[in-house]
Amino acid sequence: MFVDNFGDKVLILSFDKNGGFLYAKEPDSQSTIIVEKHWWLGWKEFHPETEIYGI
Repeated sequence: MFVDNFGDKVLILSFDKNGGFLYAKEPDSQSTIIVEKHWWLGWKEFHPETEIYGI
């Protein structure tokens, strides 16, 4: 689990190794944010402004 910022939002991210899922939550509301896996080349073709996340 780690905490990150996306724009003006703080997100708590955790990864389920068994299921291979990434979960994101906002700490104030605890609402779950849907995080999906996508094929990178297909995504990049339709969203060329996308930035790659780096730690």
